[in-house]
Amino acid sequence: MEKYYKKWFWLLILPSILLFLFIIALPFFVGTIYSFTSWRGTYFAGGSFWESFVGLENYIKAFSSERFVHALIYTSLYTLVAVAAINLVALAFALMLNNIRRGVGIYRTVFFLPNMLGGLAMGFVWQFIFQVVYTEILFSPDGLFHVEFLRFMTQDTTKALFALVIMTVWQSAGYMMLIYISGLNAIPGDLYEAAEIDGAGPVRKFFTVTLPLLMPSITIVLFLTLACQLYPSFLILQYIQPVLCNKEPYAYHLSLEK
Repeated sequence: MEKYYKKWFWLLILPSILLFLFIIALPFFVGTIYSFTSWRGTYFAGGSFWESFVGLENYIKAFSSERFVHALIYTSLYTLVAVAAINLVALAFALMLNNIRRGVGIYRTVFFLPNMLGGLAMGFVWQFIFQVVYTEILFSPDGLFHVEFLRFMTQDTTKALFALVIMTVWQSAGYMMLIYISGLNAIPGDLYEAAEIDGAGPVRKFFTVTLPLLMPSITIVLFLTLACQLYPSFLILQYIQPVLCNKEPYAYHLSLEK
């Protein structure tokens, strides 16, 4: 089998290389080149490519806009918080299920189900949760727990950031949990037995055995989160509270900021 893979290696990976080149690399390169021109989506405003070349003018205009810079910072902050939260929650779920012996399949299904919910449906569901359940039932002065920060979460830019994080974690953590479970199952049990013989407790075993050997899974989850899980949350803005992005194109795509 090894000889077979060595002989046909390049032929086998050729489809993947072509897909990467024509779907990711080439559009990225062309988009970068067009960003230095007055490209209008279907034509060059100045005529030909060279006549419409504007250099760094587009970037200067963008970063000279206070709204754009604020939106960019807001989005970067959301990305950091969401990526960290998804990884921590997914890893916690995986560690918990890895130590459960009965009904583990049911728990996996329950945790994974939110990932099956489409963006439009999730937008309406969480709009109801934030505006009715959180604001009027659970966390109101007459509710179960009075937590003012968790009320009217879609009507304040700081609260809205955490509202987006809550939605993203709720939808994505179950899927990322499966990747972590696969990584945990691949760790040999002999290593844990050796650590116990050396007197290592649960915390030390986690940091000296589990965490280092989970780095491949952490890398996969990190890139999947950045590439596939964060941007769809912004598409839900129009269903949560359009006023937060004020229907501005870059605010719509970049953040909840007014």
